[in-house]
This record gives sequence, structure tokens and C-alpha cells, in this order.
Amino acid sequence: LQQQLAESRKQTRGLQELNDELLAHLYEPTPTLAFGSPRDELHTPPVGDVVLAFTDVQSSTQLWEQHTPHMAMAIEAHNSLMRDGIAAHNGYEVKTEGDAFMVTFCEATDALHWCIQMQLKLLAVPWPHELLLSTTCAPVVQEGVMVWNGLRVRMGLHSGMTLSQRDPTTGRMDYYGPTVNKAARVAGLGSGGQIIISDHIREALPEDLSPFGATIQW
Repeated sequence: LQQQLAESRKQTRGLQELNDELLAHLYEPTPTLAFGSPRDELHTPPVGDVVLAFTDVQSSTQLWEQHTPHMAMAIEAHNSLMRDGIAAHNGYEVKTEGDAFMVTFCEATDALHWCIQMQLKLLAVPWPHELLLSTTCAPVVQEGVMVWNGLRVRMGLHSGMTLSQRDPTTGRMDYYGPTVNKAARVAGLGSGGQIIISDHIREALPEDLSPFGATIQW
């Protein structure tokens, strides 16, 4: 019996160490990215009239409370996917707050393409099994098509003139003004899996959106 108890304690310590390692990795400080780093050299931050994208994971607070170690792994996968997509679609990562991203683009087409590709690729992420058992992450198939799977991310796009200056701590370009405030409100109108766009964005897009694999509902 004593041997069994000792083995049980050993396994418990092993799980705790794993959870601590995952959380420490998630919350470790993000390295400062000064202007001139490889990422900035590829995509110079736009200024003036820009396209702003805001994203947010639906029900993330609840998921963190109920599935902390699994959310740590899920957010790491989410962030990696988003950043790969930003680089591939000529975007500029302004900052993250929790699981939310703020990104800028020069072109509305790049921004919309990024949003659509991220929503599609989020469906294919191998999310932790325990997370998929929750009602907010469970897979949903309609007419043979996967429409939900894992983290559900809402996205919003708006464009217009902005004020910008570099953050003295991070070195990243940051943006201010009414356009930024409206872009955040546009994103807040959506639910997980949706991409909400403003009238400004719609006017900047081509009439035929079939090449994007998307339709617009007004």
C-alpha cells in the first residue's frame, strides 16, 4: 500500500510539473521586437489610411477556468497559426492582449483573405481532446461539412485614417483614433467563427468574392 501511495504521489507530481511547464511557457515574456527585426523587414507597418483587424477567442475566460493546461496548449497553437498567416498575407502584428490579436494591413483583400484562411485552418488544428469535450469547442458537422471545431474565433475588419507611433517599450507600431475604436466595436459584434466587415471594407473589396471562397450577408 505504501508503495502504491508513493507511486501515486510521483505521478501527481509529474502531472503538476507538466502543467507548470506549460503555463510557464505560455506566460513567459514576449521578446521585444524592435524595428529592423526580420519580421519588420518583411512587412513595414502601414501608416495613415490602414485596414485594421481585431480577433478574439469566444468564451476564453470560461475555457481558461475549466481547462487551464489544455487551453495553454490550444492558445499556443492558435497564436502560431495566426502569426504564420499574418506573415503570409502581408499583415503587421500590432499587439496581442490575452488571446486577442490586433493586426494592420495595407489592402482590404489581404485582410479578408487572412481572416478566411485562419477560420478554415482553425477547423483543422489538432486541439487537445479534453477541450473538444466542452460545449464551446465541440466539433459540429452540418450536411457533411465541418463548421465548428475547437477554439471559436470572432474577427472584425474596418479601415480608415489612423494616428500611429511606436510603443516605447515594445518598439512595435501602435495605432490610435476613432478608426481604431470603431474597428474594435465591429469585431465585438461577431460570434465565434464569424468575420464582420464594415461598409468601408466592403467598398474596398471586389464585387465578386468567389475567389475568396466567401459570400457576404448584409
